[in-house]
Amino acid sequence: MELHLFPLGKVFGKIFELTDCQYRLGLSGTLGKKHKESLLKLRRPLKIVDTITIDEAEKNGWCAKTITYNLFVDLNEKEREIYKNLNENFEKNAAYFGSDVNLIIRCGGSTSAKEYVDSLYNTNQIIQNHEGIDLTREQARKFIQEKAFWGRKYMQDRKQFIYNATCKLNISEELISKFVGKFGNKFITFGQTTDSADLLHERLSYHKHIKSVAFHSKMKPIDVAEDILIRHGIIDKEGKTLNLSFKPIKINKEKCANLYMSMFDRSELNGLVSAKALEVGLDAKGIVLGVEVDGDSVKEDYNQRKGRSCRKETITYKGQEIDKIACYVNIVLRDTKDESWVKSRQYGSRPARIVNSVDDLIIDFEKVLDNQLNVN
Repeated sequence: MELHLFPLGKVFGKIFELTDCQYRLGLSGTLGKKHKESLLKLRRPLKIVDTITIDEAEKNGWCAKTITYNLFVDLNEKEREIYKNLNENFEKNAAYFGSDVNLIIRCGGSTSAKEYVDSLYNTNQIIQNHEGIDLTREQARKFIQEKAFWGRKYMQDRKQFIYNATCKLNISEELISKFVGKFGNKFITFGQTTDSADLLHERLSYHKHIKSVAFHSKMKPIDVAEDILIRHGIIDKEGKTLNLSFKPIKINKEKCANLYMSMFDRSELNGLVSAKALEVGLDAKGIVLGVEVDGDSVKEDYNQRKGRSCRKETITYKGQEIDKIACYVNIVLRDTKDESWVKSRQYGSRPARIVNSVDDLIIDFEKVLDNQLNVN
């Protein structure tokens, strides 16, 4: 039995219970801590023979070679000032917790705040207010709870600022518009917010050679002509005559997703601009470019996103058929928390190539494909 995914929800749990297998082989980097804990809860113990990372799968020829880039972009002067203010306010409040993010979150509740204050006072560590006056335990509890609230608020505001930075959208649009058509036609992007996905999709819609959709959990119902829905198998054609009605039919989010994927498979669309909806489970042909506009620090999630573009297949480049080499790009906001998130999620993976402009990336990747032409 071979498993490509380890979310281990009810479905997988039932499969494990009903399947009599001597060994289970877990593939990719998705066997994280939370999944290992799920494994232990299963009634039937599992013998995990091995787990394989994307780099190992690539080395063994089981997936396409992928060139990973970290494309750095800078905030403008006004944005730098906003980020500096958010970061300083976070650090000022986080200092009361030793910059421990988990502790900040916990101390938003009165019980945890009391426990934290008691642990300090029991070791003669007295908390002072902004004027340097010693606080009683009760005063300190309220003070700490307030600091936890503001620390968490500024942390979230800083995160949203990074996620929605205009310069990230600018360079993502530039990259996709220059890459698509030159090295292949299909691409996928990932982000952390549906708003940024919508904005990027809107920008890309002005480029004639790009036909993309915003694909995420907040997709709105749309009106689609009946013949298109039948052609893509979204509605049943049984009983329909050749005299179809072309009046629009409103379809829900689930049918929207099915329609978009069918159009993408048929190359009627060449871009999927997503938030988190396509991180897991997508198996689509022809994706040559993956762009992580916004990412988090979780390695397992990063491996899943990266895996969407590394399907083993051939592509046509400069009139010749070659083994596909995928390009995966992390957009990194320089001198911000974004850098440490990228470092964390890439830990243990093959080092990414560092570039500071789209043109530098295009030149470097073209050399990679030209070398592949010589190999083939």
